[in-house]
Amino acid sequence: MSILMKPELRCNLQCKYCYEKDTRRQVDIGVDVDAVIKAAGEVYETEGSGDSFCLHGGEPTLLPKTEFEKILKFSFDKSGRSSIQTNGTLINDDHIRMFKQYKTGVGVSIDGRWPLNELRWAGSEKKTKETTEKTISNIYQLIESGLTPGLIVVLSKANATKERLPLLKDFLQEMFNAGINSLRLNLVISNEWGLSSEEAKEAYLELCQYTLENTKRMYQPFRDMVDNLLGLGMGTCVFTKCDFYHTHAGKAIIGDGSRTCCLKTAGNDRPFLWSNQYSDIRYQVLQSISRNEGGCGGCRYWRVCYGFCPSETPGGDWRNKALYCEAYHACFEYIEKSLKGLMPNVILVTDTNPKDEEKDYVERKGNRWSVDPFRAMSKDVHNPSTWKRCENQCVTEKQEIQEQRGKRNAKPVPGKPGYYHADHADQGGNKQYGAC
Repeated sequence: MSILMKPELRCNLQCKYCYEKDTRRQVDIGVDVDAVIKAAGEVYETEGSGDSFCLHGGEPTLLPKTEFEKILKFSFDKSGRSSIQTNGTLINDDHIRMFKQYKTGVGVSIDGRWPLNELRWAGSEKKTKETTEKTISNIYQLIESGLTPGLIVVLSKANATKERLPLLKDFLQEMFNAGINSLRLNLVISNEWGLSSEEAKEAYLELCQYTLENTKRMYQPFRDMVDNLLGLGMGTCVFTKCDFYHTHAGKAIIGDGSRTCCLKTAGNDRPFLWSNQYSDIRYQVLQSISRNEGGCGGCRYWRVCYGFCPSETPGGDWRNKALYCEAYHACFEYIEKSLKGLMPNVILVTDTNPKDEEKDYVERKGNRWSVDPFRAMSKDVHNPSTWKRCENQCVTEKQEIQEQRGKRNAKPVPGKPGYYHADHADQGGNKQYGAC
């Protein structure tokens, strides 16, 4: 999970689809870095020392450098590392020096070269072109400094339509050739700039296939989808039961030291939300309504998706399932068929029907699933194989395996917490320092 430290909500860009734009009006909050650090420390001590810290925004590089360094130092002192999500336009030598000193995993937000990046607006077309080039230049500077960043790329009408998707893949290949193999591809939620359901499905499925055809492309959420189907943790918060009013994976602290949700929940009438109590009412409702009627009931991929992020829904209504449900469904289906085609004996989450679904969910979220997906390929069985069938290998029919494996795997896998917040790209981006 991530503690998102958001002391500076202002930004030097005006991205046309930004989900935080309504927070810009909250000018009375102020910036008190000491209060943010104090609050983040309390959350870290009381809610889990396994959390990571991410300096987030707005645009965090707008902070005075002394205050900026305070946060990185605090993160490093607490956890042995730090991380940041930035638009990359303002990075300079001082920032790079601090990134090295405090073992910072750097995530940069960019949607491609011009015109793919045109929605990350800087006030005019000329300035937006300039800031796009500046961001790319700074990405290369980070790489040359030994700080290979991760990227967040937002998919929209500007870069993911049928006409522009080839240009986006060219950009991804350029970044891959430069050494960036870790990035996150998020579908934009915007009435004006969002893709149609069919466009999103086509783009996501093509990018999913593009990712998985190369073993070195660690592009999310597709790699997480593979793990999720195999019961190997859930990777990203969007595939968990997240409460719109209690975003557990994104524990955000804003400029006055107060706590809020991850700000994907921000809106005109509710810029800052936080409830101390968690509710799973959304998941009860979605499961009770059939997929044909707009819910998730009967969906094969319910237990690896849970309706996706509650803020990425039609009209921002957390009670609904994902706006781009068909895109995620198509990718899960493609991955499932691919895994089953290679290994007919593999046990996927979709093959199981647990007696206690909540217990099963908690196990998988903590990456300690009681089912061994590769049981039929283990030396523990007679004649192990990816495809040959025998009584010992038909493990999907033997529910007692869950109980046996549960006793043996009581602890989470070291170094792999259950899930991360989906709006920072440092996970695995900085190989030198092993950023989360």
